[in-house]
Amino acid sequence: MSFFTKNTKKEKKNHNTTTHDDTATTTHGTDQDLATDNSPITHGPYDIHDSHLPENQTYLDLGGLKIPGRDGLGLRLTANDDHSLITDLTIVYHQSSLQIQAFAAPKTMGIWDATRTSIIQSSSTANAREVDGYFGKEILLDIPAPHNIVVSTRVVGIDGPRWMLRGIFTGTAAHESEDKKILDDFFANIIVNRGTQPLAPRDPIELIFPEQLLPQETPDNQQTAGNNPLVQTEDVRSNVNVQTVLERGPMFSEMR
Repeated sequence: MSFFTKNTKKEKKNHNTTTHDDTATTTHGTDQDLATDNSPITHGPYDIHDSHLPENQTYLDLGGLKIPGRDGLGLRLTANDDHSLITDLTIVYHQSSLQIQAFAAPKTMGIWDATRTSIIQSSSTANAREVDGYFGKEILLDIPAPHNIVVSTRVVGIDGPRWMLRGIFTGTAAHESEDKKILDDFFANIIVNRGTQPLAPRDPIELIFPEQLLPQETPDNQQTAGNNPLVQTEDVRSNVNVQTVLERGPMFSEMR
């Protein structure tokens, strides 16, 4: 099922707000051309140029995204053919997962409203419905799977200055649970670095594959990712898939 389709309708202007516990909060924007209000900000995701970035946290720099260090979470990465870019970024916690992707957006309007409408219209078999959640307007789906299994899914979108960050939560993180709190907190502390490169609206923002996790030949001609014994790699049709434990260490650095 596609969670992102082209929409020919004019994108709605971004109001750059979310609600949580009935309190309006602004989110994620320093571009003066992006509509904002003056309400206090309680959580991210953040833009790299925000003045209120999280303090005392370490981050793994993936180019277009900086993801926070969180002990106990799993990290799954898939690289493109030349192992330079990430084509899939997924965080795993217990029986839940969070797939993350950032997209380019117009300078003066957000795209989550139109994207949300498109997802609901294209998900007739998944009981798609819009709800008010921790990140504002969210989508809940019940996606049919083989053997009469239904996969609970929650789709979140955040509009920022010239970007939209999408998160797809599956498993128990789609509903109120400890998994949801953990993965919501992770998503809320992501920092987006849109960059200055020209991109069409809805084009993916490039994510750089960390050199520390690239497979290296061992004396036994087996591939491992760096010197991390927690990393497992699989080379399938020239794509590198890396799975590791997301623990703070040498790969992570503090925001300055």
